[in-house]
Amino acid sequence: MNRYDPTTLQAMRINDGQQKLAGLPYAMNYAVLYYNKDIFDKFGFDYPRDGMSWNDAIELAHKMTRTDSGVDYQGIDPTGITRVGSGLSLPYVDPKTNKPLIDSDGWNKSLTLLKELYNIPGVVKGTTFKYGTNAFTKEKSLAMLAEWGNLMSGTLEKVAKDGDKLNWDMASLPNFTGLVGTGRETDLHALLVSKTGKHKDQAFQVISLIGSDEVQQTINSSGRLTVLKKNDAFKKSFGSALTSMKGKNFNAIFSVTPSPNHVPSLYDNIGRTALNNAEKAVALNQKDVNTALRDAQEEASKAIQSQLAK
Repeated sequence: MNRYDPTTLQAMRINDGQQKLAGLPYAMNYAVLYYNKDIFDKFGFDYPRDGMSWNDAIELAHKMTRTDSGVDYQGIDPTGITRVGSGLSLPYVDPKTNKPLIDSDGWNKSLTLLKELYNIPGVVKGTTFKYGTNAFTKEKSLAMLAEWGNLMSGTLEKVAKDGDKLNWDMASLPNFTGLVGTGRETDLHALLVSKTGKHKDQAFQVISLIGSDEVQQTINSSGRLTVLKKNDAFKKSFGSALTSMKGKNFNAIFSVTPSPNHVPSLYDNIGRTALNNAEKAVALNQKDVNTALRDAQEEASKAIQSQLAK
């Protein structure tokens, strides 16, 4: 077990007091701040750097959000409150009491940051306040995008192979001041042996094979981080099978440590939905942060109670 990255094993622990492993991870995701170099060159600003805080990124977004030659350029898309809050390891619901934990200092801090972004003139366009992958890869009007690494091994790899020119690179994912250098919570893919399976030993042999150095090296070179400890060989070969990764800033990936995972509950999705509604109310209806979170807390509480009553 000491071959595995400790953060991946901790994410797999069952929170039952016995620290049992539910299964074994086989691939690890990561998030970075992608940026379009051409937009920064066009407006004469320095590229985003590794080690920025969210305040740094929002300040840069102020400068980059503008209309030029009929094109509405957006500075940054942090991709939503739940992903920003992931950098603080924020829980959604108390698993013991089933009480929502939305009206909290941490979520207030996250939504306040996003409110500052949405107050920048030009960020909110009608009912649009998030811009996403298409704005970055196709429309080429989004300067910065805080997104998962599978964008690189998926969409950006296809863009590179199709010959569509997109002059991009990446910087480390921003986080709040005092937490720079840590990213979102550990996000991984895992394999488990079914308790009802008739071939448990064979299933575990497959899991063991996928956890071997050889298979992990293949996963790693394909742009999905190995779950094993990151030695020099793994770092050197990371993304080597991808056209899109050539010449990119890999320090953006390896200089960031995942944040500890929050203790999950059965009703986390209810909490996420309520938080997304709060973010929407702040962006589109100019609702103040405190009121939006109180309303989201009440919304989640009612939804959970409805589920418990079934």
